[in-house]
Amino acid sequence: MAVDAFDPNITSPDKAGISEKGKRYLLGHQKEKKASLPTFEQLVQKAEKLLSNDQKAIDRPYPMAFEASRELFWLIYKRKVSNDLVLDGNLKVSIRDLILYFTGSDTCPYSLKKGIYLFGNVGIGKTALMEAFSVFTQTLNYKYFQLGNVRDISFRIQRQKETALLDNYMNGNWCIDDLFADQEQSKIYGNSTDVSKILIEQFYLHGWRQGKKIHITSNIEPEDIGRQIPDPRFIDRVKEMMTPVELIGKSKRL
Repeated sequence: MAVDAFDPNITSPDKAGISEKGKRYLLGHQKEKKASLPTFEQLVQKAEKLLSNDQKAIDRPYPMAFEASRELFWLIYKRKVSNDLVLDGNLKVSIRDLILYFTGSDTCPYSLKKGIYLFGNVGIGKTALMEAFSVFTQTLNYKYFQLGNVRDISFRIQRQKETALLDNYMNGNWCIDDLFADQEQSKIYGNSTDVSKILIEQFYLHGWRQGKKIHITSNIEPEDIGRQIPDPRFIDRVKEMMTPVELIGKSKRL
């Protein structure tokens, strides 16, 4: 069922008609000077700029009420996917919970100390969802992340013949897209290199232990990770670092 402006979970105003609730959102703490905080319209303008230019936010985060957060996210998400977007399956609930997660809400059902392992069927929209949350977190100056596709990483490693390229993904500001899609493995001077495994293991040593987080999208369910990489230690590290979140719905590519 398509979501409209009266949906109780996700608001969906047109760009030209932002709801009054959104305009009057509570930007937070009493200690803050209201004059130093942006209006809702300014946040929308910032989101548009990020969508167009891929600029990165570096300032401290803006406190924002949930009602306005989900409205801002919906504007970004429609721009990323489609104005005729249909939220089927559990997508509405997942978006709500992920907004709570990425804004650091105490009411979030996921652990705020872990990253997100987003999994589901092919074409369901995992990548687009995380791309939208990347822009969303940048807009609100929260800890933003970039997306790196594991196939692209694997290709560039083969081309450059150098695994040092993986060092770029150890800073915790990444969502590794399509994990385990590199099962043919990269070849470096004739030696097979499992990029998915190296990414997770190196981040565990150099990122997770320093209090950083990493996010993952994958078509592989957590219970099936052992079939891809039959290493109990690797499986335990994935579980330790990330909360599994299943996305359910129809393929958006049909």
